[in-house]
Amino acid sequence: MEHIWNIGGREYFFDVSESETMNRLNGALASLCEDCTQPEGKEAGDTIRHHCTMIGRFFDSIFGEGAGRDICGERLSAEVYTMRYVDFIVFVNRQVEAFSAMCREIEDKYLGTLENIASA
Repeated sequence: MEHIWNIGGREYFFDVSESETMNRLNGALASLCEDCTQPEGKEAGDTIRHHCTMIGRFFDSIFGEGAGRDICGERLSAEVYTMRYVDFIVFVNRQVEAFSAMCREIEDKYLGTLENIASA
């Protein structure tokens, strides 16, 4: 299972099987959901700024202050911020799938043995 997310020439450690990592992810997702409100301004630029700020804070929550800017760049581009977010979610999903597959393999290999021991 790959634990390093490579993006924008940088590497970020992330492990779905680690308690603190998942606490940070859950907190970041909860904050992201809370932030998903319409921005105050009516201009398209205000909406884009709000969108980028939400995603930047999401990355800051997971990887530390300034990570959002490091990952997405200085320009507030909805395209760039969205693509970086999607790339990260795909990375996390691959980890979840790999971890689940590993657990299934262990169960398949040892479950019969454990049932035999328990019934003896």
